[in-house]
Amino acid sequence: DSLYSGFHFPAPIEFVVADSLNAGRHPHLKQAILDRTLHAFTCGVCGRRFVIEKELLFFDFERKQFFCVYPRQERAREAACSAEVKRAYQRWMGEQAPQFIIADGRDFLVRVCFGYEELREKIVIDDAGLADLVVEALKIDILNADPWFRESNVMTLRLDSVLPTGELRLVSEWLAPPDPAVERRVATVSRAIYDEIDARFDDILVLHPELAGGAHVSMLRLVSWPAITPG
Repeated sequence: DSLYSGFHFPAPIEFVVADSLNAGRHPHLKQAILDRTLHAFTCGVCGRRFVIEKELLFFDFERKQFFCVYPRQERAREAACSAEVKRAYQRWMGEQAPQFIIADGRDFLVRVCFGYEELREKIVIDDAGLADLVVEALKIDILNADPWFRESNVMTLRLDSVLPTGELRLVSEWLAPPDPAVERRVATVSRAIYDEIDARFDDILVLHPELAGGAHVSMLRLVSWPAITPG
């Protein structure tokens, strides 16, 4: 079920992967997410680099972040995954939590993510003091403003970073790797444009009701994802 499915390794290889990640206790693992090195390995025999994509709980008590990651092929199950995340939050931060957790564990940002890039983006957005719903609405505006994105089959944009000047740097993302000749366009957007959308926050779901559902906030909810048949 992970990204290494279908690989045929010439020798047995052992992997150490995390089921949960407490960013407060293990900041180096949070940095690995930001550096795109979490669960990335290189085979010592053939030299092939691969990423093991699996379910993962990312938890940051200080920043009040509770993010659950599922493999990208699980997108068709987003409603069920969202419900699982909400139940997990209620259980671990409420029903089965010590009193000090219950008292301080309210008002967390609870999100379901599909794949490590989506997890990374949620961290970048929240750490920068932005709202993911506003960022998703911004993506739609950018994609609709330039026909190149549609003509190049760009599926979405990813917020890669927030620059020291406050500008948002978004990169194109495809469902499958594009032709090498296709330009990998980067959109750099001023903070003022983000703020204009943020000022109309209450209207976002009126215009784009499908952007958010449960714990899932993503313009990729607009895509009808086929269910994956086991095996």
